[in-house]
Formats: sequence, structure tokens, C-alpha cells
Amino acid sequence: MPSPIPATPTPPAAVLCADDSPATETLRLALSQSALPQGRRLVLIGQPVLTLAASLAQMPVQAALPALAATAEAALAARRADRANTHLLIAQEALAHPQALTAMLGLAAQPLPLPAPALPDALLILLARHLIDRDPALGALEQALMAERSALQPAPLTDPLDLETARDHAADRAAARRRDAATIALLEARCASGREELEAMARQNIAIAARIDKAETSAEDSRATVARARARADQAIRDRDATRAELDRFYRSNSYRVTAPLRWLRRRLRP
Repeated sequence: MPSPIPATPTPPAAVLCADDSPATETLRLALSQSALPQGRRLVLIGQPVLTLAASLAQMPVQAALPALAATAEAALAARRADRANTHLLIAQEALAHPQALTAMLGLAAQPLPLPAPALPDALLILLARHLIDRDPALGALEQALMAERSALQPAPLTDPLDLETARDHAADRAAARRRDAATIALLEARCASGREELEAMARQNIAIAARIDKAETSAEDSRATVARARARADQAIRDRDATRAELDRFYRSNSYRVTAPLRWLRRRLRP
């Protein structure tokens, strides 16, 4: 998430970071090793498309876009609050032109060590470019940043005789932009298809889990039925054994032996 730029008065020389992108952090560390002129404020921010691409690798689009807008607005507010003493630097541009940056800051005798930070994945850069181009608010913020920044190289003059070449380049860029848009559309379609497949697999897994739960419930019911049948069988066996024991005691009793002649006589007299 971006580091907020303080609204309170800053020290005579200060380096303020609007975001925490790798390029901004690299530039901040390099500038922290140099003594800035008194009264100079530097507001550092990463190139929007690269900052967004790096954010997309760590967070969803719904969170990355508002974060980018917030950092751009904070950087512009800090620059516009004191244009006379505040420089707005695009980190990647400053890292690419260390000599121009050193000269602008009056540090000619103190060359800055400016290593080049790693770039995000190329597909994420294409996606970030597409997202910024189709969002008017983000596109306007990007243009405002480029207009308010302290340019480290003068814009090249356009040769009137080379307008045809410029038009060709513009056409090439438009064609490249269309190809990028087509690539991004294809990537988005693949992502959507992948999400649909994952959702279908999730539904299938839920159905399988439901069947497994049902089978386990049925098995538990069957085990409970078997247990009850075994309990009834065990009780019947105990009742049988108790009855047999009672009969054995009766047959061995004195009364049964004494009445034996009477029973014999009864059987003989029975028609």
C-alpha cells in the first residue's frame, strides 16, 4: 500500500514517496546517501503502468486500481502545494538518467549509484496498460503526472520534414496497441474460462462430497441396525440360557422326583 505523504510542513530538504514500488524505493535509498540542497522537496512516484503491473502480481484488480489512483493524487497534491520548491520525479525516468538527475539536484560532484530495478512480468505490464487506457480517470492522472513531473531530458523537436515518418510511427503504435488489446482480451477470456472450469470442478467436488456424506450416513445407519440386531440376538441367547437353567433346576428338584409316579400313572390312565 502507498506510504501517505504528510500534510504537515516538511524539513528544509525532504524526499517524499507517494508509493512503495521497487523503483521508488531504489531511488529513495540512493537519494538518502546525498545531501540535498536546502529548501528542496522531492516527491517520488513510480511510472503508473509499471506500478500497477507490480501491484497486480500481489493484489486483485479491484484493489490495485484505487491504490494507484490514491498514490497519483497524493503525488500531484504534494507537487501543486509548492511548485517552486518541489520536484515530482518519475522513479524509472530518474533511474534511467542519473547524470541529468545529479545535475538537476546540484550534486555534480556526488554521482548517485542508481541500479536499475527489475521490471514486472510483460503480460502484467500489458494488462496494466490496458486497464489504464480504458479508465478515463486513471488516464487523466497519468497525463497529469507526466505534465507535472520534472523532466530530466528535453522533449525532442519534431522535424517538419519527417511528419510522414511520425504518422507511420503513430500508426505502428496504434496497431501495437490494438494487438496488445487483443492479447489482453484473449488473456481475460482464458482467465474467465479457467474460472468457469474451476467453478465446475468445485461444483463437482461438492456433489461428490455430498454423495460421500450420504454413503457414510447410510453406512452409519447400517452399522447401527446391525448393532441393534446383535444386541437383540445376544438378549435372546441370554433369555434361552436362563430358561434352560431354570428347567434344569426344576428337573433336579425333589418335588419333580416325588411326583414322578403320579405322572407315570397319569400317562397310563390317559385314554
